[in-house]
Amino acid sequence: MIYNSYGLYIECDFEIRIVREDDTDADLLIPIKGRPLNVFLSNMPCYIKDKFQFPSVYGILIRIAKADDNNIATVHILKNIDLLASIMNFEIDYKDMVFSIFDTAFSCEWMIEERV
Repeated sequence: MIYNSYGLYIECDFEIRIVREDDTDADLLIPIKGRPLNVFLSNMPCYIKDKFQFPSVYGILIRIAKADDNNIATVHILKNIDLLASIMNFEIDYKDMVFSIFDTAFSCEWMIEERV
């Protein structure tokens, strides 16, 4: 599945659901069904060796702004469907980035890379 709106580009093996949307922002939910989530970031500093891993993740919630001049998304890694059950939250500037989310045999891999 491909999502390409408001400057955010996601290639994904999982369903991408729009769970909330209004005039200013939208919430995208990507359920990964309790798999471990491995997050790989391009250009990581040398003292971070490989990936960030989150065990047993229900899903990834990405809140994006719909304004043309705002490319900041808030990402919530969810333990279950409840937003208050977030394992981790962070903000990311997704301008000129590609999010690739792949289903592997035993986990989910999320590559965050610069668009070429």
